[in-house]
Amino acid sequence: MEVKSLKTIVSGLGVIIVFILNLLIHNSIINLTSRATELNLAINNAMVETQRVLYDKSYTITNSEEYLAEFTQNLVQYMNSNSEITIKVYSADEELGFLDVGVISSYTNFAGEKREYEERRTSIVDEISNKDFNEDYLKDRFFISFQVKNDVKVDLSGIDFFVAKDSKNKSLEIPLTSGTVHSILFNGEGDGSYSFITKEGKNYIVIQLNELKSDMEITIQ
Repeated sequence: MEVKSLKTIVSGLGVIIVFILNLLIHNSIINLTSRATELNLAINNAMVETQRVLYDKSYTITNSEEYLAEFTQNLVQYMNSNSEITIKVYSADEELGFLDVGVISSYTNFAGEKREYEERRTSIVDEISNKDFNEDYLKDRFFISFQVKNDVKVDLSGIDFFVAKDSKNKSLEIPLTSGTVHSILFNGEGDGSYSFITKEGKNYIVIQLNELKSDMEITIQ
């Protein structure tokens, strides 16, 4: 009886150990996927926000250090995890609007092991929407800017931030990747509304802008 009980205990411990190992592996995969998704979105949005400063001339960037500082500031605002971030600079030319960077996200997993995930992006201002962002182009358009707050994460990488003044109307479908949107605020002259849709298993925020008479700042929170 004692031998049988001992076998039962050992067998039970084996099941528990296997369960714990599977749980650690599962959590490790989820952790990596979550951080990879976060870094992907952060670097995409940071690229857009940084290049936008150059082509809408909201203020002047005079050297590569300021160019990279703008990118870093934009990147940090989209990172919510406790990852350590390292930026590799391959090329940064503010005159050409050319930025080539790699971002490494480092973290410690549940087993105490250090892990890294890296993404690299290259962007040229004129290739963002394949438009010539010169003064003639900009003067005929209103500019749409975004602030994203709290735990909300969206993907702005495919968004056209300009509205022709003669059309005055704009509809945007913005991928909502995580978080809960409690409200969307519109700061500008014109009417703004929003709704939510799901397509092919993905959630989107649909922004509708009507009768625009000025640039519009949209806060998603």
